[in-house]
Amino acid sequence: MNNDIYDYLNYYKDYTFKDIKFNIIDALLYSIIAYVPIDSMREGISLRVLNNYMENIKVNGTMVTTAKKIIEIMSNSKRYEHVKLYNLVKKYDENIEFGALTFRDYDYTFIGFQGSIGTISGWKENLYLTINYPSLTQDEAVKYLRQTYKLKDRNIYIGGHSKGGNLALASFMLSPSFITRKVVKVFNFDGPGFRVEEVNSDRYKELKDRMINILPDGSMIGVILNHGKYNFIKSKGVSIEKHFPNNWEIFGEFFVEAEENKSSKALHDRIKIGLSKLNDEEKKICLDTIFEVIKNKKVKSVKDFTSLNIDDIKVIVSSMKNLPSDKKKILLDTFKAFIKNR
Repeated sequence: MNNDIYDYLNYYKDYTFKDIKFNIIDALLYSIIAYVPIDSMREGISLRVLNNYMENIKVNGTMVTTAKKIIEIMSNSKRYEHVKLYNLVKKYDENIEFGALTFRDYDYTFIGFQGSIGTISGWKENLYLTINYPSLTQDEAVKYLRQTYKLKDRNIYIGGHSKGGNLALASFMLSPSFITRKVVKVFNFDGPGFRVEEVNSDRYKELKDRMINILPDGSMIGVILNHGKYNFIKSKGVSIEKHFPNNWEIFGEFFVEAEENKSSKALHDRIKIGLSKLNDEEKKICLDTIFEVIKNKKVKSVKDFTSLNIDDIKVIVSSMKNLPSDKKKILLDTFKAFIKNR
């Protein structure tokens, strides 16, 4: 039987980073901690101090709950005892959902970007990536990387889960060379990719070998838009639960590799085909209408959004007055693919 992130934490708790080098599982753990549900903290605190502060905070939601749990385990681990946390930033309003946190140890710096915490504004940002580059949140990520970077940082790693993974990639793509030359790897854990224009750009080709895209088999988030290369891993979850890292299978210091399953590939192909047949103005009409309708339906969270059925989707699509009927069919087929796979 394969293990999970908690098994990794417990098994390697007495191994320092000199014993076992910083690896992709550590990167995932830090990316999860970026979801920590606090807005500010002192600079340079340890995970033990953070855990003491977190003990009396009640949490809900898969990622926030997972973050609290791994902070508790890491706070008693020899492996992470010298890690210090810096520059916690959280910013939320109707247009932006952004969070980031920096981790420093003797030999490396990790910059982690938070993914969506289930708000509609967060998912709105995800979907508008199809027409906006850089987005408001990607601009925030670039600004954060420049502000948190220090000359003494030698080996820099950047990462994030879900939307945070996209922000990690974008911050790398859009930063100057005096920063990017110090970046060892960038980890995107099941986050959306880029438009075709960005993937085909000289900048992407220059940096892509340091970009690591990890997608669970059955991915519904990371298959949105395009990546240069995918690395599929096994997830014990079902449907959208595959997205959450506490379900990802681990063996030692590595993920258990997997093949992309049929449903994930079908969804990716359907989205890719659908987007290729819409110009940017038509995409904007679609997205503006979607969010206007769900606002009127008082949809406040992603959970509410994913509960919409095919009849609700038909109402949304029929509301797109300025979209030709053939384009409406393309959009409806894309929504059907998502509903089938959720």
